Amino acid sequence: IACDGGDIGAMQSLASIYGNGRGVKKNAEEAKRLEVEISKRVLEQSEGMKWKRDGGIKWGFDERIRRLVIRGKDPFEDYAEGGKTCQVKNYGWSMNEWPEWRLKYEEQIESVVICYGVASVGSFSFYDCKNIKSLILPSTIRQICSEAFFACCSLESLVIPNGLKVIAGNAFQGCCSVRSIFFPESVLSFDSNPFVWWSSLKSIEVAQESLYLQVVDGVLFDKGMHKLISFGTCTKSVYEIPNTVTSIGYQAFHDCKRLTSVVIPDSITSI
Repeated sequence: IACDGGDIGAMQSLASIYGNGRGVKKNAEEAKRLEVEISKRVLEQSEGMKWKRDGGIKWGFDERIRRLVIRGKDPFEDYAEGGKTCQVKNYGWSMNEWPEWRLKYEEQIESVVICYGVASVGSFSFYDCKNIKSLILPSTIRQICSEAFFACCSLESLVIPNGLKVIAGNAFQGCCSVRSIFFPESVLSFDSNPFVWWSSLKSIEVAQESLYLQVVDGVLFDKGMHKLISFGTCTKSVYEIPNTVTSIGYQAFHDCKRLTSVVIPDSITSI
């Protein structure tokens, strides 16, 4: 079965709609079916591609369409039907700690597909891969580790699957082409501002069912509005922090060039 990036992107969007119940009745079974189908199509299209083992995963790069694919090392059915998961391990900042795909293809990678069954993307996995334009993440993902997609400045669309719980510090820092973001109910919290150097960001949304996050006037808070996580897309030049807030997160007001004044209430105990 042949499919192009547009087909995959449309299926990912539809899976997200069913997974989050945005405009339709939530249907986790249909969302999973679509995600599994995406992986199957990508793997079929990648037939003949050379796969390399790295810990619990295999990866391959299709030079014809500049797409990197990451899958579990075992038969795909073990993940799609058997509930098995695997992880992309943590890498390091120095070149001798990079994953092999960065060493060989960093400048060539334009799209990344993480197949169904992968539960974690390790630190520095795609650090500074400036030409990545599209990214497919499955709902089996539970964690994106620090600096995993740091400075992926060509990434225009980022769909966070309902299932992802932890987005570590600086995981997507510098993704300056992303214009909108939706956080599903599964996302728990952030240890720092997730939008540092997101200069194109215009819209932040959080699932109504979320027990952990909320957005007010473009500002991202925890659900009880006790922690101000990010000034986000707020356009106010003068901002008065709500008196429910007791903590201001790390880099919460980073690069807020239009902001001229912040009123800090007595309720604040930590910055």
